[in-house]
Amino acid sequence: MESNWVSRVNTKIAAMEFTSNETAADEIADVVSDEIVKELSGVPDEDMQAVARVALKKIAEAEADPDPDMPGLISIDYCELHRMMKVAASEEAYDEICDKIDDLYEWADRQDKDLVVEQDDKGLTLLHWALLFRCPSIVVQTLINAYPDILTYVGDDDCLPLHYAARYRCSLDVVKDVYSIYPRAILELNEAGIPPHIIARCGGASKDVVDFLEEELRSTKAAMRAAEKAAAAADEDDEEEDYEEEDDVVEDKQLAIRENAETLDLLLGILCGIGMLLFAIMYAISKSP
Repeated sequence: MESNWVSRVNTKIAAMEFTSNETAADEIADVVSDEIVKELSGVPDEDMQAVARVALKKIAEAEADPDPDMPGLISIDYCELHRMMKVAASEEAYDEICDKIDDLYEWADRQDKDLVVEQDDKGLTLLHWALLFRCPSIVVQTLINAYPDILTYVGDDDCLPLHYAARYRCSLDVVKDVYSIYPRAILELNEAGIPPHIIARCGGASKDVVDFLEEELRSTKAAMRAAEKAAAAADEDDEEEDYEEEDDVVEDKQLAIRENAETLDLLLGILCGIGMLLFAIMYAISKSP
């Protein structure tokens, strides 16, 4: 179990911001030395080793030398995965990439939080790079499982992962992996106004990939047209129902008017009869001796 001293020192190291990368080791050494002096009872070797492991990782992060083709990386894990993808050329190498992604996911799960989708200074995620390096389906699936929202991220050129899968001639399996989770991407245009199926056709993608994207695009558009027709038909039905309701109201009013007229006619007839009876009575009285 980690001692209070180790916990305190490691917390301080983790929070450090260095004056420069070159002085990181010296600045950490100064902090650790001060904490050793404060620990009057002495620091056991195992505690020093625990602090040293954290210190070395912090120094490595500060002195990391990112790939010159992709400056501005957010984390050392992103950088390491990028390099692993770049040089991977065997099933074993791809398994190692998946293992590292799984380790990151399990770490985040233990912390009860989601992995954050990182983008470099070009706006590219690890999935963009995996597609650019033409990694196999197992790597793509592992990334998508670990980062559920990663398919919705665009680079600075407004390219979604599906644009990259089409552009860099990925296999049909990979294209299907990317498309099936976020099918809306097939309708999206990149910065140049080009959709994925055109990129695939013009970029030399395999025929089965081009055919798949074009068929899915046709199906998507057909479904959209059907949905629009259904919505329009529903609107017409609503309008007809409104008209029918208005007709019913008019008929009810007309019926009420007729009924009122008949009632009025009856009342007038009764009043006329009473008037005539009164007139007859008055006339009879006036004629009596």
